Amino acid sequence: MQYIIAIALAIFLYYIQDSYYKRHWNDQLTVTITYNQTYAHIGDTLELTEIIRNQKQLPLSLLYAKFRTSRSFIFEQSSSAAISDYYYRNDAFSILGNQQITRKLPFQVTKRGYYTINSVHLVAKDLFLLKTYAAVTENDTSLYVYPGLLLSHRDIQLTNTIIGDILTRNLYEDPMSFRGIRDYCSGDSMRYINWKATAKNSSLQVNTFYDTQQAHVMLLVNLDTQKPGHTERLKEYILSVAATLIQQLNNHGVYISLQINSNDCLTGTPLYITEGSGTEHLHKLFQGIARMDVNSPATDFYQLLYSASEPDFCDQTSYLILSNDHNTDLIRACATLQQQGKNLTFLCPEYSSFLHTANVPLDHFYYWEIINDKA
Repeated sequence: MQYIIAIALAIFLYYIQDSYYKRHWNDQLTVTITYNQTYAHIGDTLELTEIIRNQKQLPLSLLYAKFRTSRSFIFEQSSSAAISDYYYRNDAFSILGNQQITRKLPFQVTKRGYYTINSVHLVAKDLFLLKTYAAVTENDTSLYVYPGLLLSHRDIQLTNTIIGDILTRNLYEDPMSFRGIRDYCSGDSMRYINWKATAKNSSLQVNTFYDTQQAHVMLLVNLDTQKPGHTERLKEYILSVAATLIQQLNNHGVYISLQINSNDCLTGTPLYITEGSGTEHLHKLFQGIARMDVNSPATDFYQLLYSASEPDFCDQTSYLILSNDHNTDLIRACATLQQQGKNLTFLCPEYSSFLHTANVPLDHFYYWEIINDKA
């Protein structure tokens, strides 16, 4: 008889707790997963923080928090993880009432991109570990991994050569920096004639000014490589070249705008970042490059090139073309813009085996030899 009563009592308690757990197991239960930084560089080690808060009396003897991150993140080996197209974690917790558990997971970033964790799947067990309850909770955390920079001596030397060429062509006389007076020469602007000095010397005299420099560079990146094989690696390398140029231009105080004919993973449209300079603008440019979806079809680069060179843009803007594709039509289009007075430089990242020895019929054309495309 006692056994029957005990069994009946156990069954009664089981159904009571099952009914209560079913209705209240996730009451005042919050799960937050965050990256400890908003941006990182390839090779950096970060932490992913899991915070479980149970703000009720009811304990959870077994709670699983399931979420996915990029497979490019390298975590310490864990039996609760699985890797396929993503890195899936299934972390187990046992949490009492009114308790908070914080767990930190170190990992290393290895690939450029924009990464988010938008949801966490929760699976809980009842007190008897027999029934399973599940729910999905929203999560809001994101991480920018900036493109790798090319910092070898050869790369820096070529970067400085290109930037030096651009900056030299951006020198102009600053009418606010008076230098002196000299005799008038054919071709001098009439607005610089100093009439008072002319009256004293009985010959035309003109004001002269110191040269100054306020460079504006629009970087146009073409991710339509037209190159069979190694396509994704080549595109990633081109983005690393772009980031390297941007950092060096920013170091020289250049105002930079950026257009890329590939889709932004957030907007689904080609990237366009307006002109700016300084540290905050540098982060904005790097974040834009981080969001590039290199697997999306590239849009028409000719349309981007012609729209970018329309008269609406600053007359002092220098155009820096970054393109592996340098077919005859594209070179001819760039040459036409140069003939129209545009300050245009063409930089072609190219594998050693594809380098052409023949001269390209375009002024200010540079090859960037790709020796190792693992940027």
